[in-house]
Amino acid sequence: MMKYLLSEIIARPHILTLESALAEKEPDWLAESEAEALRPDFTTMEPRHIRPDIVEADYFSLRDMAAPVESHADKVVAHREKTELKLVPPTYNKVKACAKLMEELVLRYQLYLEKEMGTELFRRPDTRWKEIFRVPWIPVDDR
Repeated sequence: MMKYLLSEIIARPHILTLESALAEKEPDWLAESEAEALRPDFTTMEPRHIRPDIVEADYFSLRDMAAPVESHADKVVAHREKTELKLVPPTYNKVKACAKLMEELVLRYQLYLEKEMGTELFRRPDTRWKEIFRVPWIPVDDR
């Protein structure tokens, strides 16, 4: 789905302009420094549309990183093809790197398209879950 969206933006970069990316935001929603950070992704000519070379770079990096993961998921996980079971599956680090890249791309294009700035796509486990066991929750008198 993300590859399809990127290919559509590459084919029609004029639909995503800097003005549309910054339009209809509350005055304090996007700090001027954050707006300045968006500007290099857009052309310098008016109307300032997204630079296709940046979108193409995102597309090719996603395509290259996701190919082994996507192939394994399609052939082995979804269809259990016997001939593909002999292939080495992608490593945990490759899957994690692919998911991280997808998260970065989704958050970046979410800002351009939906005018929302997210901080993370995947939930991170709460590392403080053991805290409840460090403090007695039943008073000593009630034992």
